[in-house]
Formats: sequence, C-alpha cells, structure tokens
Amino acid sequence: MGFWADVERALAGAQSAKTADELIAALNLWHAPSSGDAFFAGSGGDDQLYHALDTAYWKRHSIDADIHWQAVSLVDGSTIEYVEGDVYKR
Repeated sequence: MGFWADVERALAGAQSAKTADELIAALNLWHAPSSGDAFFAGSGGDDQLYHALDTAYWKRHSIDADIHWQAVSLVDGSTIEYVEGDVYKR
C-alpha cells in the first residue's frame, strides 16, 4: 500500500477516536511519531485531521490555522494539540 492509502487509514481511525489516547493509537498504527505523541503525515493533502474528528466526541478550539489547533474530548476531557502534523496529548 502507498503513502496516501496509509493517510486515509489514519483518517478513518481518527474518525472513530473518542479520546486522546484512542486518537494517538489510531495515528500510530500508520505513521511513527515525530516529536509528538503521534504524527499525521497527510497534512499536505486535501483531507485534514481537523475535519476527521467527530464533533459528537470532540470540541475543536484554539484554531490558529490548519497547522495549529487544539481539541478536547467530550468523552473524558483529554486534550490534544496539533502542530504541523505532530499530535501532542496535553
């Protein structure tokens, strides 16, 4: 399978993630972490991680740009910060 197929799989996993731990685990299945807890390799593509998060489980906020934002899980209160592909549990 190719790079973009792995990005699509990572996005599919992110769509079902309800907590920061679930999101990190879903992303780490397809790409190794860089400097954060997980890495989303498709930041240059059409489909962004920001849009994959289900609003039934996530509240997105502190959006500076597509490359820097935060989201809090409505399930357990865990928070992630996204910075240019790197995902950090906060």
